[in-house]
Amino acid sequence: MILFISFLIFICVTLLVSLLYHSLQEKIISANLEKLTIKETIKKKKELSTILKHLFNPLANAQSPVIKKYRKYIEQQIKLSGIQSGMDFVTFLMIQTLMAVIAVFFLLVFFETSNVLFLITGGISGFVLPLIWLKTKITQRHRTILRSLPDAIDLLVLSMQAGLDFNAALNKYLEKGEKGPLRDEFHLMSQEIQMGKTRIDSLNNMSERIKSSAINSLISSLTQGIRSGASLGNILKLQSQDLRTQRFQMAEKLAAEAPLKLLFPLLFFIFPTVFIILFGPIVLSFIK
Repeated sequence: MILFISFLIFICVTLLVSLLYHSLQEKIISANLEKLTIKETIKKKKELSTILKHLFNPLANAQSPVIKKYRKYIEQQIKLSGIQSGMDFVTFLMIQTLMAVIAVFFLLVFFETSNVLFLITGGISGFVLPLIWLKTKITQRHRTILRSLPDAIDLLVLSMQAGLDFNAALNKYLEKGEKGPLRDEFHLMSQEIQMGKTRIDSLNNMSERIKSSAINSLISSLTQGIRSGASLGNILKLQSQDLRTQRFQMAEKLAAEAPLKLLFPLLFFIFPTVFIILFGPIVLSFIK
C-alpha cells in the first residue's frame, strides 16, 4: 500500500514538473518570438526610412542656392531646438513632404474638393506645419532655460563663494543641478574646456548653440569679466537678479495673454453649449 501511494505521488510530481517545464518553455518561446517580431518591425521601419531618405537625398543635396539656404536654415533651427533623435535636413524635408501629401489627401477624401487653389493651400499648410512645430520646440527650450538659469547661477555663485573656481563650480552644478537643456549645454561647455578650448571660446559656442537673449547677456558679461580679470561671482550674482526680473516679467506677460487665449474656446465651445442648455427647452416649447 505504501509503495502504491509513493508511486502515485511520484507520478503526480513528475506530471506537475513536466507541465511546469512545458509552460515555461512555451513562455520562453513566445517571448523570443515577440523579441524577433519587434526586431523585425524595427528593422523594417529603419529600412523604410533609409529608402525614403535615399529618395529625398538628391533633392536635399541639390546645388540650388535656394535649397542650400533652406538647408542651412533648417539645420540651424534643429540645433536650436535641441532635438536629439537623429533629426537632419533630409528627414525634416521628408516629414514636410509627407505632411503636404497627407493634407492634400485629407482635402480630397473628406472634403471632396477638387479646387486647385484649396489643394495648393492645403499642401502649403501641411508643408509649413513641421516648421511651426520646430519653432514651438525652440520657444519651449528657451523658456525652460530661462526658468532654470537663475537657480543654476545661484548654485555657481554659492560654489564660488565657498572657494571653488569657475570650472570646479561648473562641475559641481553638473553633479547637483536639475536635468534639462541648460544642464546639457553646460555639460557640452565643460567637455569643450576639458578638451583644451578656452573658457571664452566655450562660452561663445554655447551662445551660438542656444541663441537666447538671456544667455547672450550672461555670456557677454562673463567674457568681459574673464578678459578684465574681475570677480565672476559678483557678475553672476548681478546676472541672477536680472534673470529673475526677466522671468517675473515673462510670467506677467503670459498671465496677461491668458484671457485672450481663453476667448476663442469660450466663444466657440463653451458659450454655444450654455446657450443650447438654457434656451434649447424654450425654443422646443415654442416649436411644439
